[in-house]
Amino acid sequence: MNYELVEDQITNHLIEDAELTTLADVKPLPEAVDDYGTPTIKGLVTVAFMGEKFQKNQSLGQSSQHSNVSFVISVQSRKLRGEKGVYVISELIKNRLIGFAPSDCGILTIDSHEFANYQNDVWEHNLIFTASSLRTKIDYDPIPADIIIEEEVYFKNQTTDENIHV
Repeated sequence: MNYELVEDQITNHLIEDAELTTLADVKPLPEAVDDYGTPTIKGLVTVAFMGEKFQKNQSLGQSSQHSNVSFVISVQSRKLRGEKGVYVISELIKNRLIGFAPSDCGILTIDSHEFANYQNDVWEHNLIFTASSLRTKIDYDPIPADIIIEEEVYFKNQTTDENIHV
């Protein structure tokens, strides 16, 4: 799974919500702290991969594992309540993301909405979304070049029970 791709898909899906983007800037979690920024007039929403938990292998002879992939949506605003507050922005995000299915994932469901921080007059809440995924790997051994496979094909005549060679 390409976590960066899924982060971008979630971010772009949120950006498509005109009401949300009038209240907050939406972006993937930046690489550098200097690029992070602080919400001033508008709120700030960041999307980040949080983790992936794997279940036991489901098959023999190949690897087939289900997993739960988690993403954190951080919501920051100078207001907690009201039109541009964390509560309103968070509800818009929930309405937009619940049921959305990024690449290589099932639909997103919300696991939690929690207070994260209050510092320098900025409120921060975290929304944790999870999606299921399936990872498989099948190893096929190539057929050696020096082996010739000859098969005879027979069909059974349903009327006479006679085997017909093709």
